Amino acid sequence: MTSPADTISLSRTVRLFLAPGEPVPPPATNSFAAISTTPGLGAFYEIILHCSGVPAERTGFVENIYEMDRAVQAILAPRIAQALHAGNVHPAALLQASMKELSQYLYARMTRVDWNLSPTYRVSMEPMDMTT
Repeated sequence: MTSPADTISLSRTVRLFLAPGEPVPPPATNSFAAISTTPGLGAFYEIILHCSGVPAERTGFVENIYEMDRAVQAILAPRIAQALHAGNVHPAALLQASMKELSQYLYARMTRVDWNLSPTYRVSMEPMDMTT
């Protein structure tokens, strides 16, 4: 039986650069620096996934960071790219609509998602109450 003392937290920042009208960039080895630049304007975002759980006995990890990257690339990146094109989606609504799928993608318990839209504007959401 595990106790709260056995639980640890892990946060992973995934950076996205999305150009309106362009396909979502494929995952790269380095989630930001390895992605080539676009010839036009685009949007840069940081998504921070926060997870907690008991570390796996074999690996010592709560969650595979590459799975965290893939969750953002598979679920959030296409939705954000589509919202950029549509232009009328509120970030909190988009994040709320994505929380269940993000949570199901991960082995560890997702405790919060932060979406840094700019250096001074962030939307944060916890899966339990779905508030911003």
